[in-house]
Amino acid sequence: MYQLYKSLIRTITCLWLFLSVGQVFAASNPGSDLPAVKAVAYDSVIIDLGNLQHFVANNTKDFSTNEDPKTFRIGRDDLLYPSMNWREGGYGINNYLSSGLFILGNDSGTILFDSGTSTDFTVRRNQPGWSAPQVVSYSMTDDSAGIHKKGLRTVCRVYGWTESWRDDFLIYEYVVQNQGLVKLYNLYAGLLLDFDISSAGQSAA
Repeated sequence: MYQLYKSLIRTITCLWLFLSVGQVFAASNPGSDLPAVKAVAYDSVIIDLGNLQHFVANNTKDFSTNEDPKTFRIGRDDLLYPSMNWREGGYGINNYLSSGLFILGNDSGTILFDSGTSTDFTVRRNQPGWSAPQVVSYSMTDDSAGIHKKGLRTVCRVYGWTESWRDDFLIYEYVVQNQGLVKLYNLYAGLLLDFDISSAGQSAA
């Protein structure tokens, strides 16, 4: 039971949420950082920190069902790639996050983001000026939401470290920009996370 509580606490800390909501940012562009590799459209990467492996992609669809909630996805649910795969203690496959979502909404409903608007998927490793040796970033907008468009652009950044004392967690950061001319009120943000628990023999979550 102690191992379960310890693992759940570690899972919560690895998904620390930082949210910045503004009014109108015509000049500011958090996606304009100089990339270590050329920014591309749809792509994915596996972050490997030693004790933790995790799949990151700028994709909004559910990998096992192909359903599309039109929001930011965390991890991968089809077991083909590691999703918060915790290897501390010698475990091989120990994915303790099936999948998750970062969801934005206001009084009129959920903000609908489109992975087709993401053209800046970037992986940075050991680049000067960044607070972590591994940083994955991308952004999406709700430009394809039709009459439900709010003019929002959200940047997702995932930070990871490889030192032995901090190689078992990730930090997710979300920066939300209002690129429209209308101030948005009552904007809500939340995380939906589907945790998995490994077998009794592994005694871990």
